[in-house]
Amino acid sequence: MDFLDLLEAVVRETKPDFSKFKKPKSLASDLSEERTGLDSLDMALVITVMGEVYQVPMNVLDKASDMRTVRDMKEFMEKHGERIPKTLEEAEGYIE
Repeated sequence: MDFLDLLEAVVRETKPDFSKFKKPKSLASDLSEERTGLDSLDMALVITVMGEVYQVPMNVLDKASDMRTVRDMKEFMEKHGERIPKTLEEAEGYIE
């Protein structure tokens, strides 16, 4: 599954004004507001929904503040998640 596509799907679900989102080009991309168009509240929502997709326990998700790149987010979710979606379609099914 392409994690960048999943990130875009989660942002579409959580951000009412999707027009400001700048999809990262690689896993090495910075997650800063300047690079993504996502402010701290947007990012908190994205991390929460990603946590739901990957079934990361809430007490672990609360410690997710050190994510600087898309790769950091992906690795955190895969390391701490109890579920690893195999396809984008599967992952989208977990987005509420």
